Amino acid sequence: MLMPESVGVLLQFKFTLARSSRRTAEGCRGKTLESLLSLVLRCEMATVPGQLIWEIVKKNNSFLVKEFGNGTASVRFSKESNNLYNLNSYKHSGLANKKTVTIRPGGKDQSVLLATTKTKKQSTPATLLHKSIMKQEFRRMAKAVANQVADNYYRPDLKKAALARLSAVHRSLKVAKSGVKKRNRQAVKICGRK
Repeated sequence: MLMPESVGVLLQFKFTLARSSRRTAEGCRGKTLESLLSLVLRCEMATVPGQLIWEIVKKNNSFLVKEFGNGTASVRFSKESNNLYNLNSYKHSGLANKKTVTIRPGGKDQSVLLATTKTKKQSTPATLLHKSIMKQEFRRMAKAVANQVADNYYRPDLKKAALARLSAVHRSLKVAKSGVKKRNRQAVKICGRK
């Protein structure tokens, strides 16, 4: 069920779409098919508000994992990219928000990748992310993440989540670097009494 604000946004979106198509139709009288096609291809896609996208995808998308718990204590997880806590919520959603943050392992060389979404390149998915690879010690990486996320007024509400994700990724890289110690499962002989 759509909320009243979302219905208003949806009506405004439909009005904008109808107005732009009317302008396109008025400018196309007496034109050939090729010129009509080029005119349609030159039209910019209208941006859809994040609230409307969230209302559409919050209960049904391919990234939802499972609902745990009963009643009000239930938690839904999401495996979409650009979601720091992997929770199915509007605040952390990588689908509904224009400004998102991603922190993940960077590759084989124990590096961490910090990616933020560019706000002006929403229509070109290939150039949507601004990626930076960090190879320093943890304190320098934490300072860089805090500067990128909160101090530049990008998404200050995600600073705590970004630092928690950085800590978890850095911890996982340490374990991968040192390797897991194998236990000897054979019985140990105890020297002593008979």
